[in-house]
Amino acid sequence: MRKELIRSTAPTFPEDEGYRFRHLLIRDAAYESLPKATRAELHEQFADWLSTHDLVEGDEIVGYHLDQAHRYRAELDVSDPALDALARRASDHLAVAGRGALDRGDFNAGRSLLRRAVELLPPRDEARLALAADFSAALFEAGMDQAWDVLVDAQASVDPQTRARARVQMATWALVGGYDHPLEVRDAWREEARAIFEEIGDEYGLALFWWSTSIETWFGLRAQETQLACERALEHLDRSGDSGSRLAQLVRSRLLACYAYVPLPVDESILRIESLRAVDRGLQAEEERVVSGRLYAMKGDFDRARELVSGARQAYVDAGMLQTAGSTAMSEAHIEWLAGDASAAENRLRDGLADLEAIGERAYFPTAALQLANMLYAQGRFDEVREWCEKSRETTGADDLTNFLDLDLLGGLLLARDGRFDEAEAAGRRAIQLLEGIDMNEIEALAHRHLAELFVLIEKPDVARGHASRSLEIAERKGDVALAARLREALVEVGVEIS
Repeated sequence: MRKELIRSTAPTFPEDEGYRFRHLLIRDAAYESLPKATRAELHEQFADWLSTHDLVEGDEIVGYHLDQAHRYRAELDVSDPALDALARRASDHLAVAGRGALDRGDFNAGRSLLRRAVELLPPRDEARLALAADFSAALFEAGMDQAWDVLVDAQASVDPQTRARARVQMATWALVGGYDHPLEVRDAWREEARAIFEEIGDEYGLALFWWSTSIETWFGLRAQETQLACERALEHLDRSGDSGSRLAQLVRSRLLACYAYVPLPVDESILRIESLRAVDRGLQAEEERVVSGRLYAMKGDFDRARELVSGARQAYVDAGMLQTAGSTAMSEAHIEWLAGDASAAENRLRDGLADLEAIGERAYFPTAALQLANMLYAQGRFDEVREWCEKSRETTGADDLTNFLDLDLLGGLLLARDGRFDEAEAAGRRAIQLLEGIDMNEIEALAHRHLAELFVLIEKPDVARGHASRSLEIAERKGDVALAARLREALVEVGVEIS
């Protein structure tokens, strides 16, 4: 202090004295002057001391210092017998901190912390394999392949719970990532995991099972089944004491999304969302903004809808949830289309597609590509529609029902415009078969609107009127006045007679 290298400052803990370097360069010079052995010793001592205090980010800070101590010891002597225990201590703290970051929606921090926790342990170590489910979830938002590989590696674990948690997540990733594993295989993985969870009484694992089931039904366009699966998952999370976890937020977010698609009227759907409102900001809160935005757009309140959804997208970007951020462009685009601006919708989709392509994403990319194709079709740019349909077809998973529905509808419309009526009708009939069992209002309404136009083009006006009436009936039952207006406008434009 006499030499003014350090100065007195307010202590972090009441019983301590506080000191601070007068300049960062002095601090760095002091640190660099220490031998590696001393640095390792001081990092470990500091971590031990911090462990006795209650800090908000205690695990992250303690884990960092133990990690640094391990690194310096390893650089000095890779055969040091203290390395293994030090690595495990550091990994434990970093893993807890990583899960906490994911729970609060900070995927950038979660990925970094969990990666460090994993890399401190040997490749086939049981503690490392036990981190697979959380680490994979953190990686998923930044790219699919590495997230999948982590789960595959976890199948080497001798712990049935580790294998089961990874396996049930593999069933989800196989579906959304378009991997070559059919429904029968995914169902078998889930049921195998479920049996293990039930045998050992793993309530969190059972919540994972129902979460994976909800994704399967969502991709099958069955909103009410998705809602029920989410409710089952939440029951298990309540019993496990994990109702505030990242998984709980994901489940509630999917439950929120259901309210935009089930037959429940718009105003009642908004009330249901408010009843699930998150206390803290996080994944659920942002999904609430997205779904609320879509519902307010249905009521014609486009300014409020835009504000809600754009705010959520930026929050996802800031949190490092790049896949979710890119997919949110579809909600932004839908709002613009409902507002009557297909060009603005096109721009939103192109932005989102660029973001998804940058991370090699293939779960939402083909669906967003088809939404763009729909916007281009609305503008009469048919050659570009063909181009984007082909891009979607190349990356669509075998069980992505909504994409196959759109491919048949758009493909049929293009065939009809080329005068290939028989082929166009066959595509339309395939789309009608795909619609059986679907209960997502918006998707059903838009599909029947396209079918109405297709049957007008192939000169079957009576069939066209039936699909037009069904389209409007679905939108009006939901109370989606904006969609009903767009449908009427589009149907009149293509020459469908509506009452």
